[in-house]
Amino acid sequence: MWQKCRTLVFGPIALISRSARSSSDGGGTEYRRVAISGGTPQTLLGNAADYNFDVGPDGRLLFRDADGRVQSYDLSSQQTRQLAVSPQSQNGELLRSSPDGQAVAYILSAGAENDPLAGLWVEDFKSPPRRVFHGWVTSYARGPGDEIFLQEGKADLQGVLWKVGWDGHGLTRVATKRLVYSYWAAAKGLGQNYIDVSPDGRHLVFGSQEVQQANIGMIENVR
Repeated sequence: MWQKCRTLVFGPIALISRSARSSSDGGGTEYRRVAISGGTPQTLLGNAADYNFDVGPDGRLLFRDADGRVQSYDLSSQQTRQLAVSPQSQNGELLRSSPDGQAVAYILSAGAENDPLAGLWVEDFKSPPRRVFHGWVTSYARGPGDEIFLQEGKADLQGVLWKVGWDGHGLTRVATKRLVYSYWAAAKGLGQNYIDVSPDGRHLVFGSQEVQQANIGMIENVR
């Protein structure tokens, strides 16, 4: 039996999930699809190594294989294609496809405040990678049109929201409210500070993580 469903992404009239089989049933993971109206789930691909996958507006499944290479799976033709992106993309977090399916975005150095490569990067498979936002990015989402909404991490755990075009133009702060998030989740690259934007760009949903604390204790006279 299937033990758990790690990630859910909406595709065209369907729900795509990464599901894990219980160890008593042989283990393993799959990408699976089920119609919004219900029915029996259909297996798309086995060995689903990447739980931060994406379904682009064109319906293609975007994911990283076990070796870190970015792959595109066409649900209609059932063909997988390796995307010709730079080696640095193998270290990126939260793959997202552009609205036209001709580019991919990712976060580099999630949780590293002072890393010179930190930021949101975009590749169009033809040109060198372009950094469209410099700094610590904890999460981002596709907005309407050619906009990307992103959350900038801060040392006080109060995220700042921005929007920028896929071409790197039009960087604008979009909200005065700052969002509390978990430093530990971001610092460990766990991808838990998710945000998403409605199709019309008027509403943004986010998950506020409880701020975790760590304590150091001492035991005396242990002998």
